[in-house]
Amino acid sequence: MLKKALLALVLTICFYNVVFSNPQENSSQNNTNSLLEKYVKLDDVGVLRLLYPNQSLSYQTPSEDKEKPSREIRYQVGDIESHQISVLSRTIGKFTQAETEEVLAFIAVESGNDPKAPYPTGTYAVLFNIDKNGVAQKIAQSANLYKKGSPFTTDKAWQPALITDIDFDKQDDLIMLQTQGKGDSSYTIYRWDGKDFSQVPNHPALALLSFYANLTAAVQLGITEEAANAKLNAAYETLSAKMQGQQTIDSLRRRFKEIKAVELNTLKVMIKSETSALLRIQFRLIDTDATKQTFEGDYQIRRFDNQWLVDNERLKSINLTLAK
Repeated sequence: MLKKALLALVLTICFYNVVFSNPQENSSQNNTNSLLEKYVKLDDVGVLRLLYPNQSLSYQTPSEDKEKPSREIRYQVGDIESHQISVLSRTIGKFTQAETEEVLAFIAVESGNDPKAPYPTGTYAVLFNIDKNGVAQKIAQSANLYKKGSPFTTDKAWQPALITDIDFDKQDDLIMLQTQGKGDSSYTIYRWDGKDFSQVPNHPALALLSFYANLTAAVQLGITEEAANAKLNAAYETLSAKMQGQQTIDSLRRRFKEIKAVELNTLKVMIKSETSALLRIQFRLIDTDATKQTFEGDYQIRRFDNQWLVDNERLKSINLTLAK
């Protein structure tokens, strides 16, 4: 259930709320709507042509293996059966410019035994716009971002979780979620550096994301089970001494005892300095009765001996339909 919830979450398109207050803002909204309409009509082959403009692409019938079903719609490149490609996800955001929406697609490549394959096995990010005829026009393409085995392995996923501006430059940064089997997940932040997507190290948001990734893993493993203890301990270690003094591992366990899934909705950096940051996060808890409750929390993250730790937490329950 948790894996399905997370996969549903990472395939969600993120958009900005627009207030209709002047003609310039109305124009921005119209441009967004126009891009969305073209985006919806653009098929996966149109996206894959950005990497493979000249090779023949044929649809590959999904595997009917019930133990290892295919998650992706795959295409075969040329006449080599082992050379497969797929669009893993598409997301709209403002990545290279502060004023213009663009589309970011993640394309999985399994080059197999093709000696003429233009790209080695891995995952590639492609930024593009869509022209008036609905044709994708490439802006930029990343290097191979994820090289750890085949991107089609069924027990792992590496996909966008959120797009958000972490450094106040009005351009979106990308938070990627990696899952590797049951109870193993982590987040990585990437930003556009003018030429490619580069990893953002040691950002305060990573401490909070690690906290929730470990709690999510503990829930997936069954939070009262022995297997979840390591994940609960890892979550506890992301807390400052002050926060650890206010709660125990057992109190974390009780807090999530009846929860079946944790869905991360949004994250926003409110304030950031060299030693402190204020982050706002919104997440949804799904309990054993499939009841969903959404929470919003403000977290103070502080640097202690060159390590970011969660130092304060203020949570409130919210109505998702009213959330902004």
